[in-house]
Amino acid sequence: MKKLVFCTDAPLVVNKITAGGAGFTLLETLVAMVVFSVAIMGLSTVSLSLVNTNKLTRHNFDASVLAQSHLEILRNTGFGLGADGVLGTSDDVIPPNLTSVNPSNSTLTDPAKMFTQADHAYTLTNGAETTPILDSPGLTTPTAVMRRTWIVRDIPSLGIKSVTVVVGWREGSTNFYSVASTAIQGQ
Repeated sequence: MKKLVFCTDAPLVVNKITAGGAGFTLLETLVAMVVFSVAIMGLSTVSLSLVNTNKLTRHNFDASVLAQSHLEILRNTGFGLGADGVLGTSDDVIPPNLTSVNPSNSTLTDPAKMFTQADHAYTLTNGAETTPILDSPGLTTPTAVMRRTWIVRDIPSLGIKSVTVVVGWREGSTNFYSVASTAIQGQ
């Protein structure tokens, strides 16, 4: 019968591969996986943020184009000062879309207030005015719908109408506005 002899002085070799210096331990592999996972999560967060920023930029560009294009339409509409050449007298020839109907909005400068207290307001679908809104409520519609409003202010001493177009839309729980203004000289 053979005897078992235990030697306590011999070095304990856990893994022959690492003892020779080649390969990775389990701990090194787990740490590398955690670092890689954190990096991937960071990239996905940045990617999602870029997508949202791109969408907001596109909506802002669309709103600016809608505001500017309507401003051009209003500018080209023009109005007549009549025979006396003075704005605000009975002989003026002013189209309905250049009429100031809400005197309380004459001093507004905040786009949100101009939007809700406008002289004229329309819902836009694919860039076209579809529904007139007399008292434009706050924005509660989804992002796909933009609304265009405009305020007309009379400056009788100069025979000028100041027109401010505001396009508003909702992105998540935040309202956004694009504003364009011009002055139209009566003829």
